[in-house]
Amino acid sequence: MRVDLLKHNQEAYEKVKGILKTNNKTCVIQPTGSGKTHLALKLIEDYVEQDGDIIIIEPQKYIFEQLQKKMEKYELPSDNVKFLTYSALGKLNDENIQKFNSPKLVFVDEMHRAGAPIWSSGIQKMFDAFPENCRYIGFSATPIRYLDKRRNIAEELFDGSIASEIGLADAILNRTLPLPRYIAGLYSYSSEVSAINKKIMQSYNSEEEKEKLLEEVKVLKSSLDKSNGISDIFKKYIECDKGKFVAFCRNVNHLRQMKSCLEKWFAEAEIDVNLYEVYCKNPEKDKQFTAFMEDDGLSVCLSIGMLSEGVHGIDGVILLRDTISPNLYYQQIGRCFSVDMKTVPIIFDLVANCESIMDCSLKNDLFDAIEKRDSEGKKKDNEVENDKETEGNSDNKKITKDDIEKFFLFDHVVDSVRTFREIENRLKDSWDLYVRALTEFKEKNGSCLVPYKYVHIFKDGTTLKLGIWVVDIRRRKKEKNRYLLSPEKINQLDKLGFVWNVDKSLFNKFFRHALLYKKKYGHVNIKKNDKIDGYDISSAYGNLFEVYKRGKLTKEQINKLKDIGIDIALGRHKRQYQTKMDLARQAVNEGVIITKNNKNFKGCNLHCFYIENKNKFTEEELEIMKRLMPNINKCTKKVAIINIKNGDVYTYTSITEAAKSLYNDFHMTKNEKSGKYIIGNRLSGRIKNPIYNDQFRFEYANSVD
Repeated sequence: MRVDLLKHNQEAYEKVKGILKTNNKTCVIQPTGSGKTHLALKLIEDYVEQDGDIIIIEPQKYIFEQLQKKMEKYELPSDNVKFLTYSALGKLNDENIQKFNSPKLVFVDEMHRAGAPIWSSGIQKMFDAFPENCRYIGFSATPIRYLDKRRNIAEELFDGSIASEIGLADAILNRTLPLPRYIAGLYSYSSEVSAINKKIMQSYNSEEEKEKLLEEVKVLKSSLDKSNGISDIFKKYIECDKGKFVAFCRNVNHLRQMKSCLEKWFAEAEIDVNLYEVYCKNPEKDKQFTAFMEDDGLSVCLSIGMLSEGVHGIDGVILLRDTISPNLYYQQIGRCFSVDMKTVPIIFDLVANCESIMDCSLKNDLFDAIEKRDSEGKKKDNEVENDKETEGNSDNKKITKDDIEKFFLFDHVVDSVRTFREIENRLKDSWDLYVRALTEFKEKNGSCLVPYKYVHIFKDGTTLKLGIWVVDIRRRKKEKNRYLLSPEKINQLDKLGFVWNVDKSLFNKFFRHALLYKKKYGHVNIKKNDKIDGYDISSAYGNLFEVYKRGKLTKEQINKLKDIGIDIALGRHKRQYQTKMDLARQAVNEGVIITKNNKNFKGCNLHCFYIENKNKFTEEELEIMKRLMPNINKCTKKVAIINIKNGDVYTYTSITEAAKSLYNDFHMTKNEKSGKYIIGNRLSGRIKNPIYNDQFRFEYANSVD
């Protein structure tokens, strides 16, 4: 049975195949439910008959269990297909990894997970073990680790090589995925009301101001009390007695609490439902999940984190845990999207995450995508003509802002959440405390550029989430609402040196240090882990590249970078490659020959550049490298192994050959690699005692002419 692809994934497939002809790494960034699994199956179909293993790396075991079932469906042989979790890969040592049979293809699914230190080390071991003939493909819907200094895993692991990139909003607008019904509510606000009342009473506001604020909170609570309860929401929007929903919770205790709440809400709505529990420490999780998937009625599976990845085609999700992480938010809501979905997916956001997720939400992303689409579209007369052609076919009509407004029902809830924030920000003790924390931060760090996850600690041990507050301040100014941020407060922050435009500040700081870097080294070929004057210019370069990709750099800024030798459009890795290739061309023109004993040209190790990239060169570039290094694979020095006990001398053409003999003939080392290490370190003098194992000495024999 042949694997067929939808149009967008057929295009992605062709691009992946094209890139892998000259590059051994690439990745696909597409939203959950868009058919990345079928794309993987198609690639497996191409490689599965070849000699060598296909390795598939997943965050959870149940994800590759689903993939195995699909392979069986398409009758794909699996003898040479190896499945690994990130956790299992991280535990493998170099010797275990070498046991794989010459891997030809490695899939790194949910590649954003590889940003975690332990898991990234496992991936790196794989890269190091099979750097040449193996092909690596990454998949993710959310490659940016927003809460981890906005690290871009596509850039870090796959050198910025992206075969296909489609955002969730774009996939909805082009109807690859359905437009969901999004309902936001608050299942609990009593604790928020109590907390804000307490803050008001403890504030330094006047008694008159306190009384006014308390009255506002009272009115707000009364409004929320009168609003539709969760049972009413379920009754109105769950229209069928069949369907599968996943409910996401914070932890086990929260899950059990929410299970009782769901039972109550569904009972009040007079809806029959079956509830299941799936979480890591639940010994019945597999049986529970199987029963959930086989349930023909209305069912809800409560999960902590296990089902945030790898499960597709669910009818809806119920968000019961609040989060500020865009990654987690989009992974969770992504469970209810699928390219072959026949119904409208429903998202019940019962914690108003749509208002809390840093600077983004699905609704805002859709609005931005529409504006981008319309700005890049055809002229008005052409658009009118297109509308005439598609009139009467609702599936082909463009999704408009009005459509989104109809499907996103949360204005009242969002207003309520914002009002809570507004009231809190009008408390004098709250504002003054944050300003004091910001002042102390600036005194210590020299600027008001506070990291998003930074928590300020006062001398008395009091903690304050200053980073989140700073981001919120920028948002409030952007909305230009005097109740969110008064002109007096803006002026106060301006005097302190508050950074309103982070992208501009990042550029200015990077540019200053790039000039210092060029002055010191004579170039701006910034490498990984490079620092200048204590400034991590390598990480800053990566962050600036992300700013550029978002279209936030001006033409003037881009030209300023070009003037000092930085083409930001290339990205750090592509730029480094181009710089070294230019040096290779220059070396060839000057008649320079690179050997193992003469590796550098103008401070650049071109020999190492060749070894690392010999499978990436174009035919023209490969010809240049062959002219530059005609004897690259020839030995320049012979090595002798001397048996000091009997005086026997054994001569070999290279350290590699000597290491093989040490392992095969003398059985003195664990493997050839350790043999090369032993011989090389003694030849170089890095080991003071030249005698190995009280028996052997290693020396260079006569040089080869």
